[in-house]
Amino acid sequence: MSRPELSGDDQDRDKRSAWEIARRADVIALDVVGTIIDTAEPFPVTYARVARRFGVEADAEQVAARFPAAMRSIWGDGSSETDEDSERERWQQVVRAVLPDVGERFEDVFDELWVHFSSATAWTWFPDARALVERLIGEQRCWGLASNFDGRLHLWTKTQSLARAASFVRTSADLGVLKRDPLFYERLAGTARWQASRNDRRAESEQVRMVMIGDQPANDYEPAIAAGWDAICLCRTEAAWEAAAEAGRPRIRTLAELFEPSIG
Repeated sequence: MSRPELSGDDQDRDKRSAWEIARRADVIALDVVGTIIDTAEPFPVTYARVARRFGVEADAEQVAARFPAAMRSIWGDGSSETDEDSERERWQQVVRAVLPDVGERFEDVFDELWVHFSSATAWTWFPDARALVERLIGEQRCWGLASNFDGRLHLWTKTQSLARAASFVRTSADLGVLKRDPLFYERLAGTARWQASRNDRRAESEQVRMVMIGDQPANDYEPAIAAGWDAICLCRTEAAWEAAAEAGRPRIRTLAELFEPSIG
């Protein structure tokens, strides 16, 4: 699909808005999956491959077709409270929904998938994310990771030299609430303010500008704004770019646009 035709002024305005937000931020929080990393192979392929290894008939295209509805149902409904056990239970529901023929091999299939997605080999960095994080580290900015994940993110982080340099890593399981709830960001703000005070020796009570950057508005933009954060939409698809424009959200196509000195 070709990109919508935008004037130079339109492009510059989008970039300048995001750039100014990032420039003035004391704390930058990055979403993880879809923002800084992606699966090393398409996740439906992984699900189907693991299932077949245990003798379960599975097709990657069918897994992909079932996945969106499963995610909406399991993460979009009900209470936003969560913890490590709840996150594991949610993923068990996902596996049952997308692999309905798993039967008595469920535990084997689920356990292998669970471990796989905590490993370094399961994920790959987006090139623009790697470059951004290297720049944040070089500029000694206060930054961290904020994800709708569980303890497996901490296991993955330990394998990544760049991620280990983060000022903080917080998951929904750590904070006890899903990202779609502004309470996630209210709780994260305590960590962010403390880290900012360590970074430049200011008192925690001083005004701290915090920005969330991610690719899912329902998790990374709307609740962050509601909690008093700034937020920027990362639009890796045309549909996301157009939706952000329609909603009037600060938007970027790549993370490289956040720190382009030529803008403005």
